[in-house]
Formats: sequence, C-alpha cells, structure tokens
Amino acid sequence: MTVETGIRRYRRGLQGNWSEEVLRPRIQMLKDGQELPFTVKVAKAQGLIQQAVQEHGVEHCYLGFSGGQDSAVIAHLTELAAPEMEFVFNDTGLEFLETYEYVSWWEKEFKRIITRTKPMKKLADILREDGYPLYSKRIAYMLSTEKRVANLKSQDPRPAGSYKLLASAKVLHTLDAGVKISDKCCHYLKHGPADKYAAEQGFTASILGMRADDSRDRRRNWLTMGCYYPVKKGADRVWPLAFWTEADVAKYHEVVGLPRAGLYDKGFTRNGCRLCGFGCHLASPNKFELLAIWYPKFWKAAMTKFGYFDACERLGIKDGRNIRGLDTV
Repeated sequence: MTVETGIRRYRRGLQGNWSEEVLRPRIQMLKDGQELPFTVKVAKAQGLIQQAVQEHGVEHCYLGFSGGQDSAVIAHLTELAAPEMEFVFNDTGLEFLETYEYVSWWEKEFKRIITRTKPMKKLADILREDGYPLYSKRIAYMLSTEKRVANLKSQDPRPAGSYKLLASAKVLHTLDAGVKISDKCCHYLKHGPADKYAAEQGFTASILGMRADDSRDRRRNWLTMGCYYPVKKGADRVWPLAFWTEADVAKYHEVVGLPRAGLYDKGFTRNGCRLCGFGCHLASPNKFELLAIWYPKFWKAAMTKFGYFDACERLGIKDGRNIRGLDTV
C-alpha cells in the first residue's frame, strides 16, 4: 500500500481527525520500521521490553502469553531480557488442545509458572445476551446493539460511515438476518479478566505480541497510539513486535529453534478460542471448516450446542458442513 492510499484509508478510519501532514509521516514511519533488518528489529524489541521494565519496575509488568506464534516470540525475547517477569495466559476455556500443551511445554522448558485467568462470563450467556463473534471486531462492534442496528437500517446520517463500511464489506444482509453479532466475547473471555488481574496485582504495563501488519485494526491502532501507550483503564500497552512481519516471526522461530504450537501444522493461522468466528467469512478454508476436518466430534457438538450452525446458515457463512460431504449434522 502506498503512503497516499494509506492516508485516504486511515483518515476515513479516524473520522478525518488527523491532517494529512500528521498522518503521512506516521504511515511512512511504519513502512520504514517494517523494512528494518531482522537483527535491528530483534534489538529494538528487546530494548522496548527493557524500557518498560526500567520505567515501571519488573514487578509491575506482565507478559500476555497466548501460546500463539507471535506470543511465543515476544515471550522468548522476554525470557532473555527480563526472565523474572510474570506471564499471564487468559484461558477462555475453549482453547485448542495444542495451545494447552504448548503452555505446559513452556512452563517445563523455561521452569516457570504461567498464571491463568478465567472468563468473566460463560460463552453460552455471551452468545445469547450479546451476540456471536463473526466478521471482524470492528464490524461486530457496529452491530453490537439494537440501537446501532436500527440506525444502520434507517441509514440515519449519524452512522453513514459505518453503513458505507458494511456495504463495502458486503455484509449489509446481517441487518435483517435475525442473528445477534457482537464483539463482547473478547472482553468477557480475555481482556476483561486480564485487566481485572492486572489491577489486582498492581501491574502498570502489559507486554503484548502485537504486530501492526496483523490486521487493519492493529495497523490503525499503531498509527494513532504507537507501540507504547496508556489506556483509560488498565496497564499501559507495550508492542515490541509492532514493526515485525509474519516472515520475521517465522524467521525468529527458525533462527533460535523455537517450536510452534502444533495447530499451525493443521492449517490454522491463529490460536485462541476455537469458536471465534472473526474472519470466517473471508478465509478458505475457514476455522469452522478446519474444525470439521481436524476435530469433528468437538465441531459437531459445539456448533450444535451454541447455535453456530443456525447463525452461519442465516448469514451465509460456511460452517464446515460442506466439508467431506457433511451436508447435515
């Protein structure tokens, strides 16, 4: 993406609050950062971890550990830069078996205990009361309340930008599908428990394995906030891998001999909650289809129990029943 294209796209995303003079150098800075040599990126990542430790004290910092490949890289860098830092794993209760195995492997390999948080709300209650995690976090947020949906359906001038985004993403049919969609899952299953635990322990900085190129939302977040920033509630966010690419992550695993969780060998590109549907409308095969292939018993039981088959059918999202001739369940 050129700098000019980025300016147009992200000024829209930021409701035009940033002038071109401000946004242009930010996009160029990100581009330059992503083109840095691999060894420089490693050094900068370790430097940012050490900076957070110096400014907050290691006893007030924690590393958010998910067991994913990005998380493994930042965890390994932290083991080298600040081995006494606490690691926190936000267990949704629906993680992949391979994720649990990887977390246990890490504890044994690096001789540490990884703290586990638990969800604030049961998944069944979240889906019933709030809605399903489908499409993207941004789209799900736009559709997360009856008022927003009503405004979008009436094309009220206030959400005109949101309506245009839904139209460009080809998901306007969700407004009349009769399926609740929401971004609340992440809050109740992961972010809420993490912030609660951080407050209880007096943590003021969280080290996270986030990359700016991982999604539009994370790119936008970096453009507006950078890689080390405060939030209204909770610990400061620190992104040592902000400039890293997926190729950099793969190279680090290879160079230091760091294994990945086994689910990546099965075609999954992300770990986390097995029933998270973000991105499933675009991916091929998507997570539901991969679940049908690799974990058929779990797939059938969970998709039935939590109503995903009905929701996906109403929305036109492939739910795995098309795999291997599984037309019905």
